[in-house]
Amino acid sequence: MGDRRKARETALQILFREDFHPEGTPFSSKKWNAVQESGMDFSKQLVHGVFIHNVEIDQRIKDHSKNWAIDRMTGIDMNVLRVAIYEMFFLKTPPKVAINEAIEVAKKYGNENSGAFVNGVLDSIILDPSEKNGSETK
Repeated sequence: MGDRRKARETALQILFREDFHPEGTPFSSKKWNAVQESGMDFSKQLVHGVFIHNVEIDQRIKDHSKNWAIDRMTGIDMNVLRVAIYEMFFLKTPPKVAINEAIEVAKKYGNENSGAFVNGVLDSIILDPSEKNGSETK
């Protein structure tokens, strides 16, 4: 597994845990010890970015998750989506890369439907002309 994938997985774990046990700062977690030094900065960047842009990111999820209330989503699916959206819109990661990574992480940590669900929401976002395919922020 590559360093960036491991960094994404660690970011997911930190975000998921913070949903249930907020500590004030996500960087106090022992989970950071699991990230190799080369992936540490990227993982922290993802977590920090999701925290800073959470309102805009969550609004995109709400806007594009047809017939699925945000409060009914699993914590894993929600945080996988948050990381991918942050990557596409704020780090300018190519949508195809962000989506493929999100699907793989969702399959690993979510339920049997997580990969398809994450794919559907993210596809809806990048296919929406008002979203500019993740190349610009709103």
